[in-house]
This record gives sequence, structure tokens and C-alpha cells, in this order.
Amino acid sequence: MRRRWSAASLGALLLATVFAAQPAAAWTEVFHQGTYYDEPNIYDEPGMAGATCIFKDNPGTNSDWLSKIRIRELNSHSPFKTKSNVGFRLAIGRNIPPLGDNKFKPYYLSSEKRGKANQEEVAFYNKTWTVPNTATNRASRFRAVIHLYFYRPNGTLAGQLRARLQVYDNKLGGSSYELGVPPAAGWCDNRWIK
Repeated sequence: MRRRWSAASLGALLLATVFAAQPAAAWTEVFHQGTYYDEPNIYDEPGMAGATCIFKDNPGTNSDWLSKIRIRELNSHSPFKTKSNVGFRLAIGRNIPPLGDNKFKPYYLSSEKRGKANQEEVAFYNKTWTVPNTATNRASRFRAVIHLYFYRPNGTLAGQLRARLQVYDNKLGGSSYELGVPPAAGWCDNRWIK
């Protein structure tokens, strides 16, 4: 006997398949303005963290200090048909003690890197930031925000988008040793307890 599927059943199955295949973006939009491309390819999800916290080994101690924050390569189209610049910057927020308040204040902003893109082609960006070795930084947490700037073909700024990364991996620097995924904290801690 041949089974018959109703249009509603097939539609529901198709929708379930489409939505199940789409990874959920963990990054959070924190600001947008003007004309911008609202679906940049920012890989920030479990199994593909947007940022990696790289720790420096401290032999003979019970912890390793945060040394660098590496942003996974991302890319974006332009909202325009004609090739135009897409600018990228990395902003780092720092939460100093008391850490429980989760107040991240602006600490670092990279220079802008631009690439050409349109509605068919993308511009790429990645960045590694070295954490200055200070007593305050060794007691702080850090969070990454990606700034994207979208320029018209004539070079004037059309709009911008800011996305806060939420998924962070931990790695021991200079090795392939993965320290593991931290709790769903949404930042790099100042040290890794051994």
C-alpha cells in the first residue's frame, strides 16, 4: 500500500528539515545603523567558537595566564550590487574586579581593515590580539565585539553593525592542546586553573 502525504505534512517536514540544518548563531547584535548587510558569516556556535582564549603555560604554578584572543575568520557581503568596501574592527571589553558585576568597559579597538565585497562576493577578516601583561589584566575578563562598516561605492559610510561573540574555546598557547570549552560565560577568563 502506498502512503499518501498531505501538503501540510510535506510542508511541515520541509520546514523542520530546513530549520534543523541551520546552525544557530550565538553572536549577539548589539548595534546597527544605516544601510548594512544583516547576515555576516560570523562563526560563533558550539563546535565553532568565534574566539579562542590562548593561555601561556606557567610551569610549576596552579594556573596558566591569558595571553591572546584569536578571532575565527569571518566574512561579509556588502549591501550593494557594485563592489564597495566593508570595514572590520575588533573591540575588546574588559571586566575588572569585582568580576561578578559583569561590567565590560571598552579597553581596546583595532585599526580598521577593509576589503572589497558586493552582494555576490565577500570580504574576509581575522585578528589575534595580544593581552598586555599587567597585574590588572591578570585579574580581568575579556569579551570580543566585531565592528563591521559598510561603505557605498562612492566611499562614504552607509551603515554599521556590531556583533558580540558568545562562544569561546580555551587553548594552551604554542601547542595543539585544547583546554576545553568553558562554561557558557561569553568571555575569556584571566587564567586557566590546572
